[in-house]
Amino acid sequence: MNYAYMRVSTVDKQEFTRQEFALKDYKIDQYFEEKISGTKKASTRPEFEKLIETVKEGDTIYFESMSRMARSMQDLIETTNFLANKKKVKVVFIKENIVVGGNGLDAMSQLVFNIMGAFAQFERDLISDRTKQALQAKKENGVVLGRKRTHNSTLRQQIVDYYNAGHIMQ
Repeated sequence: MNYAYMRVSTVDKQEFTRQEFALKDYKIDQYFEEKISGTKKASTRPEFEKLIETVKEGDTIYFESMSRMARSMQDLIETTNFLANKKKVKVVFIKENIVVGGNGLDAMSQLVFNIMGAFAQFERDLISDRTKQALQAKKENGVVLGRKRTHNSTLRQQIVDYYNAGHIMQ
């Protein structure tokens, strides 16, 4: 059987369109889709857990890219090794053009896999750094971050005063 795992971050208002396009040339029997942050360890994501329970020896799992499976190098290596060596399934990363068979990786493939995984994590770290810098710049320019306040400052102060006066809020 051929399976595909697709993941988008819940923070981004993304859809699966780009990943579906990358997978269109493969005969996929079942898709597992998840809207969850990639910072969550792969094995703790509900749909990924279902995928792991579903696959059997000899099956193939397709990922649009390494970043769809995992965002940290350690998680990528551990999860791929678990799937390839313990579950005996083939893991295919389309974007990176890497196939990890049920027998694991030879020395050269392991090197390429580690380099590509490191680049995937590096890319994620760069995006995170740029986002933090952009938020800091907005703060310094007086932009108020976060959701809109539901109470005006007068009402907020009244609530604080009420609480500080020892009244219990219910």
